[in-house]
Amino acid sequence: MDSEKTEKEAEKAESKGHAGHAAPVSFAQKAGAGTHNALNSISKGIATKAFVLLIVGLIVGIVLGQVVLPTAGIGLISMPTATGTGNVDMDALKAKVETYLNENVLGPQGVEGKILEIKPYDNDFYTVSIEILQNGQSLAKQDIYLTKSGNAVSGTVLFLDKPIEQPAQPAGTEQPAEVQKSDKPKVELFVFSYCPYGTQAEKAIAPVVGLLGAKADFSIVQIGAMHGAHEETEAKRQACILKNYPDKFWDYLVKFDTSTEIGACNSNTACSAPLVDAIFAGLGIDKAKIDNCIPADGSTLYNSDVSYAQGLQIGSSPTVLINGTAVNVARSPEAIKQAVCSAFNTAPGECSTTLDSTATSAGFGGGTGTTTGAGCST
Repeated sequence: MDSEKTEKEAEKAESKGHAGHAAPVSFAQKAGAGTHNALNSISKGIATKAFVLLIVGLIVGIVLGQVVLPTAGIGLISMPTATGTGNVDMDALKAKVETYLNENVLGPQGVEGKILEIKPYDNDFYTVSIEILQNGQSLAKQDIYLTKSGNAVSGTVLFLDKPIEQPAQPAGTEQPAEVQKSDKPKVELFVFSYCPYGTQAEKAIAPVVGLLGAKADFSIVQIGAMHGAHEETEAKRQACILKNYPDKFWDYLVKFDTSTEIGACNSNTACSAPLVDAIFAGLGIDKAKIDNCIPADGSTLYNSDVSYAQGLQIGSSPTVLINGTAVNVARSPEAIKQAVCSAFNTAPGECSTTLDSTATSAGFGGGTGTTTGAGCST
């Protein structure tokens, strides 16, 4: 399978056009997805069925990018059977699939999967219904496919006797948009404050702000609250911090994004409030001042951000605009730095500094993660 073609199709599926700009897309890795040489061995024996596994994305925002072939000792190698019946033990099979995907595919991206159901698709495949969660909150539900031999899963089944419907290409997006250069580039990152891929992008861009903050204009734009009232409150809180403590905003954001404890609280504000207060105390931010700001100025600033994003038809977190043009870039500090530096009329000396080229982790917490074009969309 041509991995480059697969990537382009995935990008088309994620993008949404908006007036005056190229279609906004999420931060994504410009690298082809890897493939396993074992595809032929999976297809062998089912060729007469006239379909093969398509190596494509698995979940909204969580990409298998390859057929998963578990290795000995950790995977699905043997099909579990119920004692004394010779029939497949579906509970044991669900546990094996769930454990493998969480340990090898989903967990490294800061989320987890819960197998809801496994049922026969035909003589060769099972349909596996999976729910993707972060901190107990549902992000997406989708079906994937498991071979009845129990040794491989993939995102889609293709029938060789049926043509593939190609998605319509939005007008004006045939070629990558060229970012207009300027003396001081404007860099806008559109996010949901609790989106795991939004926090991933924020952690990746923060070192770039530290390096180029005096030379470029960086901003976070809140696009709404798809995860609940706690997300809206946090968005307003961040707007108030930026208004009252602009020099401490990015320090707060990094501490918030890298707090696994806050992430574990999810929508429980009684749980997260003392953790946020501790960040305030460490940074010298007046809690009362921010709390008083939230219902008034915070709401006004938040609503302004949301209206601005809606006017651009941006509903995916993260989305990045540089000088008003949507760009597609890997979620690593170095990749983002290069994208910003390419937008200067004359790149400053700071652009010669090399930042970390490893992708940051999705969700709350520090460390590194995997490159992905995943996002949270309304």
